[in-house]
Amino acid sequence: MEADRSQRGGISFSEIAKNQEIIRTNPKRSTSEGFLAKIYKYVPNVKLSLFLIVVLQVVILYLFVNPVNLLTQLRSVQILNEVARQANIPPTEIPQMSVIGDNNIPTAEELRKSNAVTAEIYKDASDGDYILLYTNKLVVYSTKLEKVIYDGDTPNNIIQASSEQLLSTIVQKVKDAGLIEATYAETPQAQVVNDAELVKKSDPVFYEDLQANDILATFSLVDGKTLIIVYRPSSNLIIRSGTVTITDL
Repeated sequence: MEADRSQRGGISFSEIAKNQEIIRTNPKRSTSEGFLAKIYKYVPNVKLSLFLIVVLQVVILYLFVNPVNLLTQLRSVQILNEVARQANIPPTEIPQMSVIGDNNIPTAEELRKSNAVTAEIYKDASDGDYILLYTNKLVVYSTKLEKVIYDGDTPNNIIQASSEQLLSTIVQKVKDAGLIEATYAETPQAQVVNDAELVKKSDPVFYEDLQANDILATFSLVDGKTLIIVYRPSSNLIIRSGTVTITDL
């Protein structure tokens, strides 16, 4: 009867006893095999992680010590040392360095065509030369000649000084002509005429002799009047003058 019940359950008592005997005689074998299996399972992942760490370190090293950037920095230091030996530069100021004709700076020919000031500054410059810009100084270093070819004021400083000198000349001319008092101390407004034909449209009679590069200067007078002067720098002459009254509309 007992044998029949064991058969109906699918497993005999003798098989259960046999399995229990195997576990009792070698219990550690099953446990150790499971642990080693887990270790071997994760070994590939550990190797992959170490590989990724090495790759990341190489990438970081390349980004911070890029050979091209390093060579560029070394070249800049070399140029700066050469300039320091040849020009009187501010010892504590680090200049803005750029190369003529690269992606950020126009070519030497384009710089010369910009205006009269840059034409003079870059008259001996070539593409590939270095520009060192300080607060109040500009240095151009020729890589071909290996020497400083310009050491002087910045273009902005030159233009500003030239404008101030020109304005002073105009004021003195107007005073000498008796158009304003000798004690006149206000600074007039002035602008260079670029498109003479456009200005002429506003008053064809007054501006009939106007030319490009003439200077229009306005002086504030008493009683709301304004003196307009057309000055020609090329001949150092006042071409036309007149007064207008500014009224509130």
